[in-house]
Amino acid sequence: MYQYPPLRSINANADRPRSYVRFHNLTKRNVDIIWINFTGEYVCYMSLSSGEAININTFKNHPWIAFDHDTKDRMHLEKKFVYQPQTSKEYFEEHYPNHRFRDGTETRIVVKITLPVYSLRYCTLLFLKNYFNQPEDVDRLDLPGPLLDDLKKLLEIEII
Repeated sequence: MYQYPPLRSINANADRPRSYVRFHNLTKRNVDIIWINFTGEYVCYMSLSSGEAININTFKNHPWIAFDHDTKDRMHLEKKFVYQPQTSKEYFEEHYPNHRFRDGTETRIVVKITLPVYSLRYCTLLFLKNYFNQPEDVDRLDLPGPLLDDLKKLLEIEII
């Protein structure tokens, strides 16, 4: 099971390049937009309904993540679990290499929020975790040890 490394934002100052993003929820779920601050704490910035979008002025490399508001499942931001903003120039150079970008021009970058594609095994674990409150409760199941261990790990993860 994948373990997420601890993240934190780099302190913003006058030299830190700004990034202008628009988070757009393309799922049928309510999604919490989370900024990971300088100490690694999750700061819930806003909840977006299905189809809703929000413009956020942030800084380059400030990490953002998203969770399903109800289930706390992780969502994808531009096909990744952690979105690290870029400057407009960097974005255009990466996505449109033949486009000439005028220096000093900033534009808002659309960040699509989508559902990740999980394996059947992981989907089953996510489903099962909703029926247990404590990792110890999982021991009642007649499942192979590795599945029990992974289910316990899912239950131990604290989310906002």
